[in-house]
Amino acid sequence: MDEKRLPFTEHLAELRRRLIASIVPVTVGFFLFFLTSADRLFDFLIAPMLAKLPSESARLVYTGYLDVFFIHLKISALASIFLCIPWIFYQLWLFIAPGLYEHERRLVLPFVVGSTFFFVSGGAFGYFVVLPVAFNFLIHYSTSEHIAPMISVAEYFTTTTRLLLAFSVAFELPMFLVFASKLGFVTAETLTRYRKYAIVLSFVIGAMLTPPDVITQCLLAMPMLVLYELSIVGVRFFARQAEAAGHGRGKGEKGPE
Repeated sequence: MDEKRLPFTEHLAELRRRLIASIVPVTVGFFLFFLTSADRLFDFLIAPMLAKLPSESARLVYTGYLDVFFIHLKISALASIFLCIPWIFYQLWLFIAPGLYEHERRLVLPFVVGSTFFFVSGGAFGYFVVLPVAFNFLIHYSTSEHIAPMISVAEYFTTTTRLLLAFSVAFELPMFLVFASKLGFVTAETLTRYRKYAIVLSFVIGAMLTPPDVITQCLLAMPMLVLYELSIVGVRFFARQAEAAGHGRGKGEKGPE
């Protein structure tokens, strides 16, 4: 085998191992949730909408006989992802760790804990803040004495799961930018210089990932801007720490493989 291609094939093999190691527990969790907790998860996710519907119409409808079955599949998969997310981030770390210096590999615990915290925080923010505000606005905007809401359960869960995942991923922004700065891809000065583009991009992402109403778009874009500013603070903090540590530690240190 060509030696120049060997490292690439090794990376592919390692990626395959990490994907399998991530997918297996997610699959196990999916079946456990589907067989034991699908109804409770269903009730949990439907609560923000039912709380905003008029009492006389506080129910959702389904138009296809397989709708509820597929919804149970979706929410079981979503719950399994949230349950296994620390393990998924750990597998991601194991994949990228060979390209890091020895002192950087010691950051595995902060990486896994921090990534998990931001991921779960994003989902919690979406569920407890965004969904109630968005549904309250949309339902009261479209309801009059001549109009009664009849909301499809399939459409509701498609929107809800997309929103929760969107907020969970969006809240990873500080971890992504801080880690990128550790690898030398960005600096605090770069992030500050491109702040105006980040503002535009945040609202574009908000428009792409949320329902087509301004309230929900802003509820995603504004936290992203706050997280962007926090990322600048974090990048600057770690840059100062690196400067204080000096460059002498690397003489006997093992570099990236």
